[in-house]
Amino acid sequence: MDSFAGKVFIFARIRANASCNTLSLYIGDGGTVTTNKISKTTGLSDYSIFSGIFDITTAIDLSLLIYHAYADAATANGKTMEIDGVAGVHAINMTDVYYENYTEAKMLELVSNGYIDGLQGTNDKKITSVGKNLFDGKLVLGSYNPSTGEASVSTTTVRNSTKFIQVEAIEGYYIYNSVSTSGVRIFFYDSNKSFISYVDTQQFITPFNCRYINFRFISTDSTSNIQIEKGTTATAYEPFMSNSNYISNLYRIPNNVCDNVNAKTGKHTQNIKEYVLTEDDITQYNALTNILEIRIDKPDWYILDGLTGTGITGTILSEVKESDAVYATKNNVIYENTITAIGSASSLLLLLPLGTYTTLAEAKAALKDKVILYQLATPIITNVINTPLYTETAGTIQIENKFNAGWFHYTSDGIDLTNTGYDTQSISLATKATSEGQEILDVTDFVNTANVFTNSNLNDGDWVWLEVEHNKGTIPTLEYSAPMNTTGSLKTLNTKVASIDEDNKSQEKAIKQLQDSNYKKGNVEAGNYAEFNENGELRLYGEATQWDDLRFPALATKREGSKQPGIEKMFDNGSGSQGVLAYVFDKTAEEELYFMVQLPHNWKMGSDIEAHVHWLGQDNGGTGTDVCWALEYTWSNIGDVFGNTTIIHGDTNHEGEDIVADKHYLTELGVISATGKSFSSMMICRIFRDATNSQGTDDYDFDAALLEIDFHYQVDSLGSNEEYVKY
Repeated sequence: MDSFAGKVFIFARIRANASCNTLSLYIGDGGTVTTNKISKTTGLSDYSIFSGIFDITTAIDLSLLIYHAYADAATANGKTMEIDGVAGVHAINMTDVYYENYTEAKMLELVSNGYIDGLQGTNDKKITSVGKNLFDGKLVLGSYNPSTGEASVSTTTVRNSTKFIQVEAIEGYYIYNSVSTSGVRIFFYDSNKSFISYVDTQQFITPFNCRYINFRFISTDSTSNIQIEKGTTATAYEPFMSNSNYISNLYRIPNNVCDNVNAKTGKHTQNIKEYVLTEDDITQYNALTNILEIRIDKPDWYILDGLTGTGITGTILSEVKESDAVYATKNNVIYENTITAIGSASSLLLLLPLGTYTTLAEAKAALKDKVILYQLATPIITNVINTPLYTETAGTIQIENKFNAGWFHYTSDGIDLTNTGYDTQSISLATKATSEGQEILDVTDFVNTANVFTNSNLNDGDWVWLEVEHNKGTIPTLEYSAPMNTTGSLKTLNTKVASIDEDNKSQEKAIKQLQDSNYKKGNVEAGNYAEFNENGELRLYGEATQWDDLRFPALATKREGSKQPGIEKMFDNGSGSQGVLAYVFDKTAEEELYFMVQLPHNWKMGSDIEAHVHWLGQDNGGTGTDVCWALEYTWSNIGDVFGNTTIIHGDTNHEGEDIVADKHYLTELGVISATGKSFSSMMICRIFRDATNSQGTDDYDFDAALLEIDFHYQVDSLGSNEEYVKY
C-alpha cells in the first residue's frame, strides 16, 4: 500500500523449522522494518497464524517483511521459511472498508470465512473430474524455454501438447514415462500461467504459488505412456480419463447462504438473487446524528425472519442484524455500511457514514445500477447439468475460469464476445461442425481484437463451438467431507465450493457403481470383483476370491492303532541339545495318522479344496525316486450321514527333483470335490505313507518325516452373515 496511514489488519500463515528461535512478521515502510511486528518463539516448524491490528499514524509505503532468527550464523545457513499461499496474505485497510471498530477476532472470522475476498460469486466455471493420471496423453516434438517457460522448438525432446496441466500448490507429484526418463524437466506456473521455475526430477513438490505445470523429456517417441500422479513413487499406469461440466455464476452472502450446483443430480439451487437498483427503488434520505440512512424499497422475494420489526436474515455488506424496535442503536457508526429492515420490514435501510451523500437526488444518482444480492425466501431449483460428474480412482476435481460460449455462425467479421461481461478472454477449446461430426481447431489460429475473435482458416457459414477462458473471479477450492468418492454439491466462493466425498481419494472407478445399493470394485463386467452390500458385508467373486490354508501339523494329529509312525529327533544344535522331533514313516510298512477337519465360515461354499503334504527325506534318494503319500477321508454336512471313504494320493514332489536329505518338499495329493458342501461341514481323515504301493509308486528307500498336511481352500468373505447361514 503506497502512502498508507490508518488502521490495518495483518494476516498470514507462516512456518520455519525446528532450529528457528524466533519467527516475526513485520510491517515495513517499503524495505525498511518498522517497530510494528508479530513474533512467535514456539512451534515454528508448523504453520502458525500471524495476525494483528495496527494503527499507522504516519503515512508509509506499507509492506510485509518476514524475519527468522537462529542461535548463530552456522545454524541459520541454508534455512528457509514458508508462507501458506492457499490461506493468503492479507493487509486490510480497516478504515476505508468500514471495519475500523472490528476486533481482531472478528477480522479473523471474516478472513477465514472468505468474506474479505468479496461478495462476488464464483463466475462461470468449468468443473472437470480427472482420474489418477493428470496427463491427457498428447505429446509433440518440442520443449519449454528454461528462462521464460514459453514453448520452444526442439527436435530432440517431446513435450505435453495440451499446455498447462492443473496441479495443487505444495503437493508432491511423480511423472512416469514408459519409454525413457532421460532429461525430464518440470516447469512450474502460477494461477496467471506466469512462469515460476523448473526442476529436473521425476518426483517433485510444487511451489506454494504453483497452479499449473508443463514438462519435457529427452526423447522423440510421441507414443510413450506418460503418467503424472500425486505421490512419491510411480504406480500402475492408467490412461487419462476425464469428464467436464460448466456452471454459471454462483453467489454467496456473508451469512454463508449461497447458491450451489449438485454435480451428481445436475440440479442448481438458487438461494441468492441479483437485483439492480433503479432510482425509483431509492425512496428516502435521512441524516441522523451519527449515521446516514438511505431507504430502499425491497423486492418481495427477499427473505425475512417473519416477525414484525425483526432484521433481515440475509445481509449484504455485513453480518450485523438489527431491528427497528431498537432504532436508537442503529444511530451508531459501528453500523456504517450495513443493511437492515425498517419496522414494516417492507423496505431496506442502507446505513452509511454521514456525508456520503448530501441529498436524496445525489443518493439516487450514485446508487442506481448498483447490484444488491438478496436471499430468496424460497429457493429456485433448476436442472443445469445434463450428465453427472464421474470421479475416477485416486482422481481429483479441477475448477477453472472457463465457460461454454456455445455455437456461433462464423462470418468474416469474426465472433463477437464483447457482451459476456468479461474484459479479458481467450479461447481455450474450439471445434467446427463437419459432415462427419466435429473437428478440433487449433486455438492459436484465433486472433483476439478487443474480444472479437477471427480465424483465417474458417469460412463464412462455418458453425463453430467455443470454450472461453476468462480472468474474473477467484478459483474456488475443494472441500472434502466424508470418506468416499461420491459427488456432493458445488457451492459458491470461499464457502463450500465443492463437497466431493472421498474415501482416501480411492476405491471406486465410477459414481454409477456407488448409486447401487451394493458397492462393487473390480472388473464387474467380467464377474471378477469385490462387493460390499448395504450392511457392510464383504463378498468376493470370480478371480477376486483368495486362497488360504487349513493347516494340520503332523504332531497335532492322533497316533493310534497298529500302524503308528515312529517319532524321532530330526535336528539339534550340534552340541547335544534336546533337538526337535517329527513323525517318521517307514519305507517297508504302511504307517498312518488320524485327524478331523471343519470347513471355516469364510470358505467359498461348494468350491473344491486341494490337499497336499509337507515332508522331508532322511537321506538322498536315487534318480527318479519319490515318496507316495495318501489321504483317506469321508465328508459330511451338519445333519447328513457320513458315507464310504475316498482315497487320493500323490507320488511326485512339487519340485520334481531327486530327493535331497533333510530338504523341505511339498507333494500335492489331489483335488477334492466340494459339490453340495457348506461351511462347518466335517471331514474324518487318515494320512499315510503308501509304502506298499497300493495307491501309487513309492520307491524311496529311506524313512520320510511328515511335517504337515494342508488343504488349500478359496475365501470369498470375512465369514458368514449369520451364525449358521452364510448368504
